[in-house]
Amino acid sequence: MMIRCESDAAEPEPAGIPADARAWVEVNLSALAANCKRIVHALPSGCDMMAVLKADAYGHGAAAAAQALGRAGCRSACVATLQEAVELRGAGFSGSVLVLGWTLPALAPLAARHRVALAAADGEHARALAASAERSGAEVALHLAVDTGMHRLGIAWDDTAAAIRAFRLSGARVRGVFSHLAVPDGASARDRRATTVQIKRFSRLVAELRRCGLTFCAHLASSYGALRYPGACFDAVRVGIALYGVPSAPHEPLPAELGLEPVLSLRARVACIRRVPAGEGVGYGLLGAASADRVIAVIAVGYADGVPRSLSGRAMVLIAGKRCPVVGRICMDQLMVDATGVGGVSPGDVATLIGRDGADGIRVEEVAQAVGTISNEVLSRLGERLPRIAVTSAVSG
Repeated sequence: MMIRCESDAAEPEPAGIPADARAWVEVNLSALAANCKRIVHALPSGCDMMAVLKADAYGHGAAAAAQALGRAGCRSACVATLQEAVELRGAGFSGSVLVLGWTLPALAPLAARHRVALAAADGEHARALAASAERSGAEVALHLAVDTGMHRLGIAWDDTAAAIRAFRLSGARVRGVFSHLAVPDGASARDRRATTVQIKRFSRLVAELRRCGLTFCAHLASSYGALRYPGACFDAVRVGIALYGVPSAPHEPLPAELGLEPVLSLRARVACIRRVPAGEGVGYGLLGAASADRVIAVIAVGYADGVPRSLSGRAMVLIAGKRCPVVGRICMDQLMVDATGVGGVSPGDVATLIGRDGADGIRVEEVAQAVGTISNEVLSRLGERLPRIAVTSAVSG
């Protein structure tokens, strides 16, 4: 569920938060729309942007994100499953929708009914999807996956005959041909060489198919590929993590000149305050004993909400603009922080796990780095029981 809250302030306003919210996600739809426009402006002429809204728009809330992006001019979206695509249609998204993941062939008629294009994982999958649609009297739209070196989905990049056979299937119409770059975010010479090879392989297949008179949308690049390799853009690009204004990891920055801004914040209430004597641990296992008395704030959010348990003893939380270290083990529904340096903290105060509070901020890539993962995973695993609050506020630039 997405709850709307409009504010001109950059900081959270408790008055805009549901009275019963213990923890929540704030989604700045203004920043999302601004990021969309900045990315589109940076793309080569004639290249369209496909917004990647899989995993509930990376935890941001797919329905509201699609609506905000639609108002910003976006007319194409990608998801991972047919269920996600049908939910987008139910939310009123009328643009083109592509399912990037594998779909059970029996569901091809449902995809056709909802005007959803499906990825064909290889030639056999394409034939099965087409046959299923034809049996129901429908025609399903397909985007043919091509393996240019990632070795995940797709027909071989040099098997032009297999691609042409897919175009000739009864019961299906191939509207797109696509591949995926394995290391577009890498900075090493090896990564650059591998990416260049993939671009050349895809270019060759696209050129051969077009010499045969076939028409289709060619798309290869996702966020990093689109912004780092102009030659990878083709007819469209699939933009995911960049839309949400954060890099996958601190050492994989997005172009600073774009001015992309984080869209999501994660906040929770202080549930209670405990004064813990020196020498005593906290929580399960009674870990984190200290040499001095401490003020421990219990925060009403835990790993069931998507806060990684492996952040125990590694993360920071902002309270009143001050950083408070997580102590003890993160629990299913609560976590504890050392709030000794925060004067006057009380139950009901707001704690920020991702986002800004005063002059300081905690970025999602900082959280991801602490547990050895990427921003994409942290965001997409934020739990469904966290209400999403749409915040419309001013963005820079």
